[in-house]
Amino acid sequence: DAVANPKPAPDTIQAFSDLTGLKPAEIAMVGDNRHDLEMARAGGCGLAIGVLSGTGTRESLAGIADVVLDSVADLPDFLSARVKETI
Repeated sequence: DAVANPKPAPDTIQAFSDLTGLKPAEIAMVGDNRHDLEMARAGGCGLAIGVLSGTGTRESLAGIADVVLDSVADLPDFLSARVKETI
């Protein structure tokens, strides 16, 4: 309720960006359904990560996510590998 327009509008991404000082392109959005990832895209997030530990299916998330992980538990390893790729 802290933003005027709910997902999939980009308001939450913009509010987070304003609060943290991060540019939207520096934000990784993790979501378990399409409207989470649609918000990530609309907000200009640098990374849209789908996870199957919620309501979405691989098929419903794959077309809009940069990557689909089986679980949020896979995030640390995935993000660690991404950091190593950039070093």
